[in-house]
Amino acid sequence: MSYENLTYQKIDIELLTKHLKGLEGRWSIVGSTHEPTAHPNFDDLVLALSDLGMHIELTTNGTLLNKSLVERIAKCNFEKVNISFDGIRKNTYESIRRNANYERAIESILNFKNSVINQDAYFMYYLYFLANASLTLRIAERLRQVDNLSVAFITVIHQIDGWIVKVKLNDPITPQQHGDFLAYMNELGIPYEPEMRIQMALWSLETGQSPIDVMAVRC
Repeated sequence: MSYENLTYQKIDIELLTKHLKGLEGRWSIVGSTHEPTAHPNFDDLVLALSDLGMHIELTTNGTLLNKSLVERIAKCNFEKVNISFDGIRKNTYESIRRNANYERAIESILNFKNSVINQDAYFMYYLYFLANASLTLRIAERLRQVDNLSVAFITVIHQIDGWIVKVKLNDPITPQQHGDFLAYMNELGIPYEPEMRIQMALWSLETGQSPIDVMAVRC
């Protein structure tokens, strides 16, 4: 582990990456006490870390993840991304995060999430629409029986016309495992592209919000 004294001196990206030679394949934590995307050369930094083969853990509030920046960093090696979001409700968020726009921040974060390419993490989650509860239970039972899939969680949302099921895995799986599980899921339902309201509900549940709070906000 390496430590530096906190200063206001601008980071020299070229010098930094030169000092990191020999740490290829290690973890790099970007952001914690300050917003990293505010740095004028943030994209150069994460690109340089990716070129070194480093695993990047990013902490950001997401407000500066505009489309131009996301396009430049889309292929960086982000293994973990922590979003520091200041409240599930619009009025709470905007009272804490001054001069920020709740809807625009969510749009930026979701665009970043959908755009980032991690070649080692293609097959990490599955989102499907199912016709009834019986099919949903079949998926849960299947996951209990399969030993080679490490499941982080299953999120289920019931709507009037069916069930939305998201299966999130702990670790990336092989293309063969992905193909087998995808074939099974396609037998039971159809891939689901959620609207903004559902994306936010799924995200809120995954980050620990109670179902009652999520329902209160979404209804």
